Amino acid sequence: MAEAGIKYIPSNTFSYYDQVLDNTSMLGAAPPRYGWNGGEIGFDVYFSMARGNASMPAMEMTKWFDTNYHYIVPELGPDVKFFYASHKAVDEFKEAKALKVDTAPVLIGPVPCVLLVAIKTN
Repeated sequence: MAEAGIKYIPSNTFSYYDQVLDNTSMLGAAPPRYGWNGGEIGFDVYFSMARGNASMPAMEMTKWFDTNYHYIVPELGPDVKFFYASHKAVDEFKEAKALKVDTAPVLIGPVPCVLLVAIKTN
């Protein structure tokens, strides 16, 4: 790839649902109603936030700025605590590094994160 002028390959580009939800999970910003109590956010909580479950509806979904791409809207409120709760981006980086592939992890930056959230007061 170096011969083609490609210096870095992006990593953390795959998502099971959407990259905003991945970012929300990485930051441990799961709303308390989904019953997450720390540790790594597993698929049960991840997909409950995305699609809902038998006792809880999904989080709100809206369009990414003015595109036709939809994402799960992160919620911030007094009960939401931040923790490093998903190692997906780091795990993918390490996996590529073990294969001797240099990657540049793709993350949603802090400004879009703040612009995309829904503020919940209770």
